Amino acid sequence: MKLTQNVEFVECFPATGPETDRNGAVISGDWICMKNYNRVVILLKCGALGADINIVVREAYNVAGLTPTNIAGKTHTFTNGADENTTTEIEIMGDELSVNLGKDCIQVYAADPGGALTYLTGTYACYGARYAGATMPSAIID
Repeated sequence: MKLTQNVEFVECFPATGPETDRNGAVISGDWICMKNYNRVVILLKCGALGADINIVVREAYNVAGLTPTNIAGKTHTFTNGADENTTTEIEIMGDELSVNLGKDCIQVYAADPGGALTYLTGTYACYGARYAGATMPSAIID
């Protein structure tokens, strides 16, 4: 087997911004479009937790977030007292989206952790580009 058969190019985009205190604010990640990619792995890292934080992945019609809905089964909970300074991943396959309805954009989202000290950061790793080209297609535009 050739090494090149095992290599996939990955395009990465910040999902939540730098790891900062999310106390008192909804965690509303950037929207990205999956129409040019087969898969996205969302890498999430939490630091100090003052409360549980429930992460969901939402889908929408465009990168402006038109008509967002949660994707069933694409959630993770960081538990206060057990998950401080841990990392997890959520993988999204293109066929898990409601593309038949025109929804091909995703976002990491979590409700306000209730005023408790909570640190979280995330990254989207887009891979399985659907179209070959010298430049990877951007996922931050429709």
